[in-house]
Amino acid sequence: MYSDNIEDDRMVESSNPIPLTVFLARSTIYAPTTTDGSCCATQDGEERFVVNVPLCPGLMVPLDALVRELAKCSRRNFYHNQILYKLPGDRMYVLAGIFPFEQPVPCLPLQTVTDPIFIKSRVAVENRPNLPSEAHEEEKKNKVRRGNERKIGEVIDALMKWKRLFTYGTADNEGRTVRCTRQEAARVVSIPKKTLDDYSFQIRLGKRNGFDFDMHCREKIGVLRDFNRKAGGRGIDSEHI
Repeated sequence: MYSDNIEDDRMVESSNPIPLTVFLARSTIYAPTTTDGSCCATQDGEERFVVNVPLCPGLMVPLDALVRELAKCSRRNFYHNQILYKLPGDRMYVLAGIFPFEQPVPCLPLQTVTDPIFIKSRVAVENRPNLPSEAHEEEKKNKVRRGNERKIGEVIDALMKWKRLFTYGTADNEGRTVRCTRQEAARVVSIPKKTLDDYSFQIRLGKRNGFDFDMHCREKIGVLRDFNRKAGGRGIDSEHI
């Protein structure tokens, strides 16, 4: 279904760039602060940048354009890195995907143009070194994990793409937003909706139980299921998480 008003299309960019304040996590900085005055160190382990980015209607910030401008200011290379973001009021960073992003490009909703945006980057799952894990050792000993299970990092990326599709839709060649249902979005990511719903439940339950997603991002999703089961998550209604 197409939107009747192109002005409501969140994927159409404004022609006038807007200066936005971005805080880049210091963990992603591997060189001294730039000397051209474009950024300065802060006390909470982040670097402050002001980048000019054209906004989409509704104060939506196209994350692809934001990261490209941030790369120029910070002189960092975000290519093939996972990009995480946090907006004012958020408690945790949200994984947006791997840069450069696939279509549809994720957009960040701002309340005002003065809202700061917090960005982190990390090496993408396929490029990360093997990390020691008790769950991984247990998996090798028992040899009961299915070989076709998806990795936790892959599951998170698939969920982000699925949710972006049914939340924001995508733009067609005429610049209009194409909306889709959860079922249609599931077909786009080539994973059954029932499986995606289960993945979403396991991720939410894992966050509540304190699962270390960074440490186990290369592990199979069964590791997360076992963790939730041992933490007492079996039989909990997903609507109450």
